[in-house]
Amino acid sequence: MTWEYKEPYDIYDVGSEGIVEDINLFLEPQNGYFAVVSEEDDLLGFCNFGVDAQVPGGDYRSNAIDIGSFIITVRKPHQDTETS
Repeated sequence: MTWEYKEPYDIYDVGSEGIVEDINLFLEPQNGYFAVVSEEDDLLGFCNFGVDAQVPGGDYRSNAIDIGSFIITVRKPHQDTETS
């Protein structure tokens, strides 16, 4: 599992180096990450709440709930279906 963004969002990149640490971050309940999966258990996206959802340079002086989200775009091959 890897992904990359163009600047300035490249701080969210997940590469093959350090992937174990990144996955462990997502799996620790205290970090507030939640998965969105299909009926087939394919990962569709995730969201997180709290400090881990904050972005560098954000204004966090007021009380608010910080929410982060990521949606995975999956393109499956087109399947032709015949109708009778």
